Amino acid sequence: MFARAITERFQCLCVAVEPSPEPFEAIATTDKISKRQIAISDKPGRMHFHASEDSLASSLTESGSLCVEVNSLPNLVDELGWERVDLLKADIEGAEIDMLSACPDEFLSKRIAQI
Repeated sequence: MFARAITERFQCLCVAVEPSPEPFEAIATTDKISKRQIAISDKPGRMHFHASEDSLASSLTESGSLCVEVNSLPNLVDELGWERVDLLKADIEGAEIDMLSACPDEFLSKRIAQI
């Protein structure tokens, strides 16, 4: 719903990132909204992911039932070919600080306009 509202209001592009299969499938794409089934963490690779019926309890874990692709925020932005992100909305169940701490200061100050 957020992606639809922001793209309609500002005519911007939005990439929705969701590792959990069910919520990922529910994301409606448009010509302005694309989606990636990955998790964002401090470094790229693969990790176990616990997908809970309560989405607030879903998380990257040592013993999760799913193995998901993981990427860092700077790598994702580079892969998208974007010089800058105007608005970053992150709701990653308490892992926001770890994600941002892994980003170089220069990346956050020069390539992310708003968080």
